Amino acid sequence: MKTGVVIRIMGTQSTRDIIAGYASVAEEMCFDTFWFVDHIAIPPDYAEGSGERYLDVLATLAWLAGITERVKLGS
Repeated sequence: MKTGVVIRIMGTQSTRDIIAGYASVAEEMCFDTFWFVDHIAIPPDYAEGSGERYLDVLATLAWLAGITERVKLGS
């Protein structure tokens, strides 16, 4: 069985240090995949609490590919 982790890339938890930390732990714990959810259209009430911080999923995946060694990435 393969296991993966899904991380939100919006809001206050979407910082470089936090995402890099999640990726490091995922690799250490031998998770197979690391996923981000892309949001094309975000309803106004869902956007509340995000601090208007939305990372681009492809740019985030490209950056993460450079700092991980084994885990596969997806969206």
